[in-house]
Amino acid sequence: MVTVQRSALLVGFDAATAEQIADELRRVVFFCESVDDVDAALDLTQLLPFDAVIVCYPVVGMAIDKFLTALRRKASPCRQSAVAVVASADRVSEATELIGHGANGVVSRDDLTERLAHMIFHLVEVPPRFSLRAVSRLKVQLGHGTSLSLCQTENVSATGMLLRTEQNYPIGTRVAFEMMLPGKSQALRGTAVVVRHTYQPHEKISGVGVRFAEFQNEDRTRFDEHLATLAGPG
Repeated sequence: MVTVQRSALLVGFDAATAEQIADELRRVVFFCESVDDVDAALDLTQLLPFDAVIVCYPVVGMAIDKFLTALRRKASPCRQSAVAVVASADRVSEATELIGHGANGVVSRDDLTERLAHMIFHLVEVPPRFSLRAVSRLKVQLGHGTSLSLCQTENVSATGMLLRTEQNYPIGTRVAFEMMLPGKSQALRGTAVVVRHTYQPHEKISGVGVRFAEFQNEDRTRFDEHLATLAGPG
């Protein structure tokens, strides 16, 4: 099997922190390059594509919102890059406002070793997601018994879905699901595993993200065909 090495640009970190981040990202097969400020980063990102751009917040140089706008412009080589912002604990809330405005995620400096590499790996591996409002029924086996609940599917991808629910199922919980696709009379059935909880207020809903484990019978094929319809021509 060939392992693909990805590239990351570190922006505005002191040498010790940059090396710490680089060490963590090497574990998930990233090559890292580091620059001192966003002005230098802008020059570099307009020439070279990086799989991920990791920015220290607050930044030195131009305002970070201007940098992110330039990074996401149509002709930018880094338009599709995963962008993570690293902030001190007292500024994480402030930095979170950048999510959806060029940034994909925020990590506290206190959580660098636990979260950053996992977040970056997840961001660059996430397949396209499509909005899908559908009714899903969950059957969950917990230690105290089995529960049944109805919830709404918010979006889906080839690997999982985001479910709107007030039930805070623990990470790793295995669920059986039935999902009714719009315009279809037969539900899709399978099992999935809870892999994350929504982050409010950014995602604006209370829910869980699940990764598909398996589909019953031909339901995987039916689901893939529906995703192709959502993606549209080409």
